[in-house]
Amino acid sequence: VYLAFWMNGKTYSKDTTILNDKGIGVFSKKEPLKQGTYIIYFSPNKFFDILVGQDQNIHVEVDTAKINESKISGAIESVRFQELTNEMSKRHKEQRKLYDDYKAKKIDSLSFTKKMETLNNEVSNYQNKMIEENKGTFFSAFLKGTISPETPEFKEVPDSIRPLTRYLYAKKHYFDNIDLQDPRFL
Repeated sequence: VYLAFWMNGKTYSKDTTILNDKGIGVFSKKEPLKQGTYIIYFSPNKFFDILVGQDQNIHVEVDTAKINESKISGAIESVRFQELTNEMSKRHKEQRKLYDDYKAKKIDSLSFTKKMETLNNEVSNYQNKMIEENKGTFFSAFLKGTISPETPEFKEVPDSIRPLTRYLYAKKHYFDNIDLQDPRFL
């Protein structure tokens, strides 16, 4: 089993462990890992992401037949990251079902739009709550970095150039939620 990381679209091994006859393995180094996101890698089709924060006492329980049901305990930032991953996966399935129902004409466009808007607001509220509850942690900074900055409506701008104004604003502020000087994001 590998502890790996992504860089420039490629996967690199950071550490390895061999599982014993009970399926237990330990990643252990004298020096702490750099905070960031890593991969627990079993094979090309069996891996998952993990966030490593300041507390690195992380326990992972995995059934490789059900890789998406791995359990993280110990380090709170790593636990919160898994909770986030699970929640986003659940919400993505809900969005997919709504979209499929709309395509199959099981719901009309107005219902689809309302339900999708409600779902998106719930996701946004969840993310903001997690950011606030975990302020000062890498997890909070990471999550904030995944959220696009809000673009003003620019109602005072003429209709003919409003889309361009919004686009230019969004382009200029695209990285506002990420501290590009923070090495944990590399």
